[in-house]
Amino acid sequence: MKAKEDFVYLPKFNYNDILNTGENIKGQAILTKKYFFILPDKATDPIGITNRDLYDKKYFENAKQNFENLELVQFETEMVASLPQKYVRPFSNFEKFEINVGFFIFGGLRMKLVGEKITSAYIGNAENRKMVKEFYDKVVK
Repeated sequence: MKAKEDFVYLPKFNYNDILNTGENIKGQAILTKKYFFILPDKATDPIGITNRDLYDKKYFENAKQNFENLELVQFETEMVASLPQKYVRPFSNFEKFEINVGFFIFGGLRMKLVGEKITSAYIGNAENRKMVKEFYDKVVK
């Protein structure tokens, strides 16, 4: 897999799903040509219960060291099989997916799955947001 061509890795991802599940998720994310994968290191639900490491961390840490040696379809298959279903988001299921690059801390990701309310995520600085926007506009759209 080639970075910015087959996938984009976001080492810092904060997702607020206040209107749908009430969850606040901190972790990492990966965008491929077909999927948006959320890798929750910490997920807090509306009543304050916190769950940690909700994915196969060992597999992902190994994969992260060797992204260039992985085959895209094999990686996507492994992620779909190992992540809880609610953290696997096929791009075909989004009604809205937009990245506001902005500047400094102003900007982020807004997305809406079919049948749900809009949510937002912090995906890092303006450079990260620009990288995700370019990847999404070029490869996914």
